[in-house]
Amino acid sequence: KSLKNEFRRDSVRLEEGDKTTFYQLVWFFCQWHRMSRGSNGGKQKPLGHLIFTMDVFTFNLVLNSTDHLIQHKLYPGLQQTVALYSEMMFLLSDMYNSKDETEHIMALGLMDRLFYCGDPVDRLPRLLARWVPGTTTREYLCDLVELVHVTLKLLEANAKASGRLGENAKPDRSKKNKKKQHQQVRDKVARMNEEAADFDVVSYTMRKLVSNQIVNMYAHLFSQYAVNSATVNHHVVAYFLRISKLKVVVAEDGGAADSAPKNPLAVKTTTLEPMTYTIQMVQVLNQILNDHLIRKEKEFSVVLAFAVRWMKNFAAVAQANPMVYVEALFRHNVPHRFCEMATNMYVSEELRMLAEREMLLEENAKMEAEEVAKNRRAREQSAGRRQRHDYVSDEEDEVEWDDVVQPKEAAIAPSKTKDESKLASDEEEDELSVAPPTGKDNARSSKQGKKANMLEDTDDEDDASEGRPASGRKHNLAEDESDVSEERKRQKTPPDDDTDDEIKFKAISKPRLSHGLYDTDEDDE
Repeated sequence: KSLKNEFRRDSVRLEEGDKTTFYQLVWFFCQWHRMSRGSNGGKQKPLGHLIFTMDVFTFNLVLNSTDHLIQHKLYPGLQQTVALYSEMMFLLSDMYNSKDETEHIMALGLMDRLFYCGDPVDRLPRLLARWVPGTTTREYLCDLVELVHVTLKLLEANAKASGRLGENAKPDRSKKNKKKQHQQVRDKVARMNEEAADFDVVSYTMRKLVSNQIVNMYAHLFSQYAVNSATVNHHVVAYFLRISKLKVVVAEDGGAADSAPKNPLAVKTTTLEPMTYTIQMVQVLNQILNDHLIRKEKEFSVVLAFAVRWMKNFAAVAQANPMVYVEALFRHNVPHRFCEMATNMYVSEELRMLAEREMLLEENAKMEAEEVAKNRRAREQSAGRRQRHDYVSDEEDEVEWDDVVQPKEAAIAPSKTKDESKLASDEEEDELSVAPPTGKDNARSSKQGKKANMLEDTDDEDDASEGRPASGRKHNLAEDESDVSEERKRQKTPPDDDTDDEIKFKAISKPRLSHGLYDTDEDDE
């Protein structure tokens, strides 16, 4: 305590190595307290005089020393300072979990100063970022890994039990100070709970404790698994498992739209596990899996289980995305972006929007096709009903038409029979005219000639009344008959039956043709 006061006053009696000696003394007793608690079955022991070293001044002294040593690259002194910082965080964790109310409140105050206040004094992210391979020892890496582990456990425990202080606080029983103590405790608890609730442990881990360099540092320490203690190997495995569960992007919930088509380019749940897919990790885990000496060792069971799990996940990802083999050879400046792209097969947001647009267009086209088919079926059904209705109407009209047509056909039938009888009589006359001429035939032919002349005269009169020129058929017929009689007298031979029949056929047919039964022209005759 007196030595700490000398540092507080910045006394002139302090020498150059006094600060290093002070750090070694505090580190020794803090580690001795922690180890003695482990040998005592894990039971808590009172801090005693170590409580005087757990204040804001001591933390500020140690953390400022780390900045000075890093700036001047004094790595041996940095190693001793980081070891003390690690033991002080272990001691702070014991104070936080202590049943003593005073120690618990002191731990909450120190955590508030380290992490929760507006200007935190936490130096852990800077120590991790300033690590350079080949400049520090393995003991320094072990202390740094233990520091990360205990810090994250302490923050997670306080985040889960941020309201426990108000429930477990017990003010003094004296009636005089009862209300005052209760009010003070409630004010402190309320303020600390608010600050602890606003502090996001996941965001703190992802932004400050995860990077390519830090993963490489853990892989470098993990390569010495054979000489590391079981606790150190456990802390390394715990870190890898922790970042493999940190979600960068959460997939959209498609439970509300099960009927909609699933987008093959939809965002998948992305974690930080692809950050561990490096060539260093592949080499280290390959060495672990091929080491026959540790297979039956119980203390390496966690290491072997993690190696098997990691290799299985890496093989599954590489099968889906073979580019992971190439990505393992390089470091990525934006690891969160790399994890998202590797998990989603390098599908960007622009491609995803185009795919969603195409799916919407296909869905709209499908709905329109269904609507058109539905309308077509409705039209076909209505047309079928209309056709059946028209068919029934046609049958009724046919029945009514038959009732009307039958009497008309009965009235027209006698006229048709009269015409047919007239045509039959004319045909009989033609047959009779073909027979050889006799006296009676000559007399009949003369009568028929007169009748034909009368009909011809009638036709000429009709033509004259209608304004058409007379046909002159009567004179032509008489001339033909006179020529035939003179030829017969001159030859004094009976006329040939065929010729006589032809002449008589012409003499009889011309008046009948001109009468209008057959409509022919003179040129056709």
